[in-house]
Amino acid sequence: MNVDLTCMNIGSMPVNTQAVWTRADGIPIARRHKKADGVLHIRGADKSDEGLYLCQLIENNETVLFQLNANLVVQDRPDLGRSSSTWERPSMIRPPPRYPEVERPVGCPHSSWRCQSGDCIPQSALCDGYNDCRDGTDELECPPSRQTQDVPPQPSPPQPTSPPQPAGGNAI
Repeated sequence: MNVDLTCMNIGSMPVNTQAVWTRADGIPIARRHKKADGVLHIRGADKSDEGLYLCQLIENNETVLFQLNANLVVQDRPDLGRSSSTWERPSMIRPPPRYPEVERPVGCPHSSWRCQSGDCIPQSALCDGYNDCRDGTDELECPPSRQTQDVPPQPSPPQPTSPPQPAGGNAI
């Protein structure tokens, strides 16, 4: 399993600072792991990598401005068919086992239509203005109804050419 521990600063960072990863127990971080831009890339984590890791934001004068503690716990996992890996050669994964063919459902009876949800509805219910399918697919991609085609467009109301005159009372 690969793990990335990220130590990042939010906001402005003082000039001449760097993020430094170490182990709290003093054991050097294994050479197969990489440190870059505040991220500790732990490749192929195992029980020997378990423990408390420290990320410190350090100024050039060796003053610690910030410290982040990350506790890495590695649990035993069953072999999933992956080979050991390095940065030069990524893990290989075996394809999953083939499963027996699953019997496919049969189509809808003659003179009916199959909804995307799998329901069967009478052909006459297709595009009738009602959602007969649970997913509403019987009303998708329907031609425009005759009623909307026969309605002539309504003229837009005339636009006023001058502001309306006040009708009695005080105008502001």
